[in-house]
Amino acid sequence: MELKNTINTMVDQLNEFSSEVTRVAREVGREGKLGGQAKVEGVEGKWRELTDTVNELENNLTTQVREIANVTTAVAKGDLSQKVTAEVKGEVLELKNTINTMVDQLNTFSSEVTRVAREVGREGKLGGQAKVEGVEGKWRELTDTVNEFSENIATPIREIIKMTTAVAGGDLNQKFTADVKGELIKLKQSLNTMTEQLKRVDIARDEFASMVTHELKTPLVPIKGYTQMLMEEGTIGELNQEQYFAVNEIMNNSRRLEKLIEDVMMAHRLEMNQVAFHAKSFNVKEFLGKIPLSFKKMVDDKKIKISTSKVDSKLTGFADTDRLSEVFTNLIQNSVDFVEPIKGVIEIHAKDNGEHIQFSVKDNGLGIPLDKQAQIFKTKFYQVDTSMERKHGGSGLGLVIVKGIVEQGGGKIWFNSKQNEGTEMIFTIPKSWN
Repeated sequence: MELKNTINTMVDQLNEFSSEVTRVAREVGREGKLGGQAKVEGVEGKWRELTDTVNELENNLTTQVREIANVTTAVAKGDLSQKVTAEVKGEVLELKNTINTMVDQLNTFSSEVTRVAREVGREGKLGGQAKVEGVEGKWRELTDTVNEFSENIATPIREIIKMTTAVAGGDLNQKFTADVKGELIKLKQSLNTMTEQLKRVDIARDEFASMVTHELKTPLVPIKGYTQMLMEEGTIGELNQEQYFAVNEIMNNSRRLEKLIEDVMMAHRLEMNQVAFHAKSFNVKEFLGKIPLSFKKMVDDKKIKISTSKVDSKLTGFADTDRLSEVFTNLIQNSVDFVEPIKGVIEIHAKDNGEHIQFSVKDNGLGIPLDKQAQIFKTKFYQVDTSMERKHGGSGLGLVIVKGIVEQGGGKIWFNSKQNEGTEMIFTIPKSWN
């Protein structure tokens, strides 16, 4: 009887064990339910060991699958910070490594695409390329697509920059030639049309400048000639004091008009790089020594002081001295105009500055207001408004001409100025021509 009960209990436990194992296997394998545990009551020894082994197997599988599911779900939602960390072996280890490698590649891809987008969109850096190592298939295709997109943006923009820079520098022969599509075609057509129109305007401007200066200069010759005859005693007839003053004003204004015409032509020729320079080595001290003498009458009339600094007698520069004289004439004329009579002081300096000679013309005049300084050297016919009446009318071209001569002679020019304190114009010329 006891043997019978033992056998029947064993059969029941085997049935229960079989049923539980089958249930757990079905839930995991067919239904995808994880975390199920086999429950076999009253078993001992090997049967308990087998039950625990099945439950451990299921628990390990559940942990691994759930972590893989969590990571892949996070990736699908855009969270690339998750990785599979569970301790695994065999083929599941291969799966773990594959998923973690995929996450690393996605991180790199995302980081590189973001970098390229930031460089192009926010920082204006063109031609950036995404670098994602070890990717294949669709990821390689996506990386190549991003890089192609970046390059396709960079190419026309760089050509636009090149073209507009050339046009801004006066070169109107550039054209937008990059192969573009869509809306960029309209931009390409507009830029090329604009350049052609500018070329036509430039040609018309040159013709107009030549015609106007010629037409203005032609009648000046007889005006000055007859005025000179009137002023010379006995040539045509004697003039009383009032008549002589009136004729003298005609002569002075004729000279001013002649100077204006010459300035217009010089500014135009400098802009077109048509001014000839005959540079040579010269002694700086000797050159500066002649400057005060050239302006003696002007400074004496206004009772102002002009001086030059001490210069090494062996210091030499390399320039067209006639053009250099024009620079000093314009700068000193400006200083004379804007300093007060009696109180005015003009200082001319020169010093060795490495590969260049640095000159400066400094005065204690009105100075240039801060809001006017951006226009200096840039705008033709520009004159700084002041409350002080100027005795010498100017064309507003003097500093434009100065800048053109200095830069085409291989130097640079800049200035320091404070309103009501004065202005210092500084420029350089080469020591030798390289």
